[in-house]
Amino acid sequence: MQKLVVLDLYELASLKYLDVSLTGIGHLPVGLQKLKNLYYLNLNGTQKLHSVGKISKLLSLKILRLIGSNVDGDASLIKELQLLEHLQVLDIMISTESGLEQLLGDQRLMNSINSLNINGFQQKPFDMSVLGSMKNLRQLRVVDSHLLKINQTSPLLSNLSKVRILKCSGMKDLTWLLFSPNLVYLNVTFSEVEEIINEEKAANLTGITPFEKLEELIFSTVPTLKSIYWKPLPSPLLRRLIIAACPNLKKLPFNATSVPHIMQPPGQETDLEWEDEDTKNRFSPLLTSALGKFKLVKLDLD
Repeated sequence: MQKLVVLDLYELASLKYLDVSLTGIGHLPVGLQKLKNLYYLNLNGTQKLHSVGKISKLLSLKILRLIGSNVDGDASLIKELQLLEHLQVLDIMISTESGLEQLLGDQRLMNSINSLNINGFQQKPFDMSVLGSMKNLRQLRVVDSHLLKINQTSPLLSNLSKVRILKCSGMKDLTWLLFSPNLVYLNVTFSEVEEIINEEKAANLTGITPFEKLEELIFSTVPTLKSIYWKPLPSPLLRRLIIAACPNLKKLPFNATSVPHIMQPPGQETDLEWEDEDTKNRFSPLLTSALGKFKLVKLDLD
């Protein structure tokens, strides 16, 4: 494999846009801090990158993407970002309490967050209610964390479109997703969730129908999961559903009129319960066979 040559940017003083995402760089290009006109910097997926140094010297920076790098959102990085007066869009991972506290003290910076990864909050649980202060948050990934339930007394997260929860505990339901009408992707894996939307909690939130824009729904190895929703949902845009190793989930929130656009790949019967015979006839041909003692349901809807 050829070694990646990091560019010397001293001769590109007028550069405004730099995308080195998904590359093997281990440090920032030479001369980067001299780029006074740079407004876009994409470092997503740079797994060997551990530091962005004095990034506050990029005085014109408006868009910074750090998801998938090894740059921790600790207090020192947040302090650097606070000096970027023009920053409008931020993709970042937070994995330290000090970084979170520093971030929560700056509403301007919280408003700039577009994509957020939360990782490793076990000793001190992560309070999901703080997400309500991130009005422009669109993508959320929470990994290996103990979660505190979110405050559901007021609408929040209206721009949230993608949510992934992996190896998390402490939150028995995700009823707060009712306040995310633009959700298109939901993935819950290796987590202790029992319900997606709790009927009792949702009863106080009249006039809200969840998942109207949902396109992909994935539940994998969630043995505690018993219910997605207690009655059939209209899912006009759903095109992909995967349910694996969720032995206590016996019923899908669909009826014979749910999910209008379906291609029917071959499949086998499962032990799911159906809303009625028409629903069973419509969906059972789409289901794959059982996988060992775990049920596997996969719908690819295009």
